[in-house]
This record gives sequence, C-alpha cells and structure tokens, in this order.
Amino acid sequence: MDTAMLQGAELLAATMSHIEANPERHNQSDWMRVGMSCGTAACLAGWAVLLSGVPIDPDSAELASSFSRNQRWAVRIDDGKPVLVERSLMNWEEENRLEADGVLMGIGSYATDLLGLSGYNASVLFCSSNTREELRGMVDTLLEDPGVGLELPESAL
Repeated sequence: MDTAMLQGAELLAATMSHIEANPERHNQSDWMRVGMSCGTAACLAGWAVLLSGVPIDPDSAELASSFSRNQRWAVRIDDGKPVLVERSLMNWEEENRLEADGVLMGIGSYATDLLGLSGYNASVLFCSSNTREELRGMVDTLLEDPGVGLELPESAL
C-alpha cells in the first residue's frame, strides 16, 4: 500500500501495521534514528511522518548516520513542502527563528497534526514507554472512536 498522502485514521492504521510488520525497526523511545544496522528506526510518531511521504534531507541523513545517539530530528517546511532535517545542521539562532516563524516543527507536533489527534491523545500515544501491544490497543480504540480520550497504559504508570 502506498502510504504517501494518507492522513488521519488511514495513516494511523497504516503506521501501526508497519510497526507490527517491522518490529525490529520500531523504537518507541526515539522519534527517529537513521543509520542503524537495521535501517531507519522510529517511534509511532516518527513512522507516521515517514510513511506520510515526508522525505529526509540528504545532508541530514549523512550527518545523522555518523551519530551513535542523540539525533534531533524536526520537520522543516520548505516552499510549502515538508522535509525531515537533523537539527544539528542549524545553529540555535536559526532553529529558534524557524520555530517562531512556524516553518520548523518537532516530529511529535507534526505527527499530531497529520494523525488528527488531540494534544492529550498524542501525548499518551507517543509515550516512550508504550509497548507494541499497548499501541495496538490504543490505535484500535482511536479507530473505533476518534473522539475518545485514551487511558494511560500500564507501562506509563
């Protein structure tokens, strides 16, 4: 299935299916990590952004693949089109200016918008301690009733 251009519930379902089909590439404690031995790994929010078709900036990918940890990804809007960038390529002043101008967003914020989630549900769904089983339960709940408020899973308590 081509997931580019999907949003909302369709993207949420496709993202969960991707995570279940590729568990070795799921890491709920990282927004996204490029250059791992298994390829790119990401949390649910990171995979939603990637599966929506947002490309990775080539300079950022090259830089990030040399990092063993602490990758700091964001979505930058260039001429109205989103692109994933590694924040280390920017100085703090540029980063702050781009965020203030609304052209640089964290992966969590961008994924929240893509998936059509409330801020509360996004914070619960994107929690770094969520297991794949907990994610599946929450995704099923949201697909059944998009307006429901998610309950914190056992791993977060």
